[in-house]
Amino acid sequence: MYLYLFIVLLLCVFIYKYDIKGNKRNRVFWERFVLVFLILIVGLRYHVGSDTVVYEWNFNTSATPNLGDFFKSDNIVTQPLWGLLMSFCKTVFGSFVAVQFFHAIVFHIFSFRFIKKTTSYTFTALLFLFVLLWFANSFEVLRESISSVIFLNALFYLKDKKYVRYILCAFLATGFHVFAFAIFLLALIVSICAKKVLIFSCVVLYFIAQMIDFSVVNQMIMNAVAFSDVLGDKVLLYVGEKDSTVISFLGVVRWLMLDLFLPIFVIIYTDKRNEFWIKFVVLWLFFSQLTSKLPILYRMDNYFQLIYIVLLVNILYNKVNRMIMSFRPVLLILSSFVLIMGLRDVYRPDMNFQTAKVPYDIRYFPYKTIFEDPDPLREAQSYYH
Repeated sequence: MYLYLFIVLLLCVFIYKYDIKGNKRNRVFWERFVLVFLILIVGLRYHVGSDTVVYEWNFNTSATPNLGDFFKSDNIVTQPLWGLLMSFCKTVFGSFVAVQFFHAIVFHIFSFRFIKKTTSYTFTALLFLFVLLWFANSFEVLRESISSVIFLNALFYLKDKKYVRYILCAFLATGFHVFAFAIFLLALIVSICAKKVLIFSCVVLYFIAQMIDFSVVNQMIMNAVAFSDVLGDKVLLYVGEKDSTVISFLGVVRWLMLDLFLPIFVIIYTDKRNEFWIKFVVLWLFFSQLTSKLPILYRMDNYFQLIYIVLLVNILYNKVNRMIMSFRPVLLILSSFVLIMGLRDVYRPDMNFQTAKVPYDIRYFPYKTIFEDPDPLREAQSYYH
């Protein structure tokens, strides 16, 4: 826990010095320091994240063949690039740590590249990324996180109408996570759609969806897909902890102010020169509002939420638009609550493992490295999970 709080405090110091005060001295050095520091934390972890445990189990069993047998396995069809990566690391390095480092390097460098190209306030964007997306993408959905950052950077090609490069990125991302193909296709359609038409379509589809019973669809998905706790957490985001049929007061306030008002404000008051990016925030807002009815849509967060983050950060520092300036105190308060609630979600007790000995979410706490002795209780529960 102290390691994660140290990262938050470190980013806050850099935000004040470089983003708020505008100091440029040694800025690049500290940006790279944070980047390398985060890569090392993710790369050197030991069984932090329930999905990580599953991936490592697959790595150490026949589910991951040696490189010579890879092209004879089913992995070449279902997830070719991820399977190839696992087989390569197993054959050459013989340790899952190599896979962790590959993932950590790709995810952090590509995320940082996207942030640097879309906002000047990198440390503020990194803080939001760390609180809202970092834990799940670093420790859980490894294949999807690689695909999502490839997608985010491919959007620059789409923006510049370099379609061949965009399509190549689509195949690359799909090689790690099959679901990426649908995202790339959807983004292509959205990019050629007028913003007003997109907003109108999303509003209409949202109200239509409210009249549809997705219980059968959800049951089919649950039977077909092994859901992680990350998805389960999202389902319970706005509901009471004991009775999922009763919406909590805190959940309603959070939904109205943080998950509805703030994104809509960003969509309306983001500079029109960024209209290309606004479309994807509209798309993210649409899917996030439907998550409670169709939990699988939570997967969309990884592909679109970072776009919302950088646009929100740009608005927080906007010194030109009078409306934004007049709302700045409110925006700062709401943004602070976004971070607080994000940390609460990470540190919230695990619904599946509420025991006296392990009262908090064992997926991320305590953080352990490959150099430490494993905790037997945590090992047993991780593998059970």
